[in-house]
Amino acid sequence: MSDFVLVGGERYLRLDVVARWYRVEVAFLEEAVALELLEHERSDDGTGADPMRDVMLPEHALDRVAELLRWQWQTGLDLAALALLLPGR
Repeated sequence: MSDFVLVGGERYLRLDVVARWYRVEVAFLEEAVALELLEHERSDDGTGADPMRDVMLPEHALDRVAELLRWQWQTGLDLAALALLLPGR
């Protein structure tokens, strides 16, 4: 299985791949998606068993992941607090 899929000519990555690359927990990315801090799409694989398993981030959103991590490390705030301070995706 590839680390990315093409959707409309743009590369999208599964959350587990992004988590591995940035050395964060998948739960961190899931929370950022739930708080609408990250642009995302859902895959059309049709399983529906775990809705977050179907979430994919566009390649251009990786800068936003780095930004969120940087803000969290520098301020010590959790994502819910950052969601109040930072503009949404």
